[in-house]
Amino acid sequence: MVDKKILYSFCVRKWEELEQKDGEYHPAKHDPIVLKAAGRKFGITPEEAGIIYDQELAVLTENAITGKSNYVLTPRLKTILDRERKERFS
Repeated sequence: MVDKKILYSFCVRKWEELEQKDGEYHPAKHDPIVLKAAGRKFGITPEEAGIIYDQELAVLTENAITGKSNYVLTPRLKTILDRERKERFS
């Protein structure tokens, strides 16, 4: 069984490395790289890694919204949310 928190942290670190290298977050480029690396590391498919990451992110976000934690949105997540809001309300 994959530890969701460890996989989540692994992915965040990988995304941060790529953002630093490329100057910003590029979803189409970075997401497959990170999820493939997570899949290899944890012995699962990239798709499974994405599902596990999303599940942990949902828990962290819910806890932040309800005040159960002091989790702060990462720049990558903020970029995603901003883009989705723009697409929905444009």
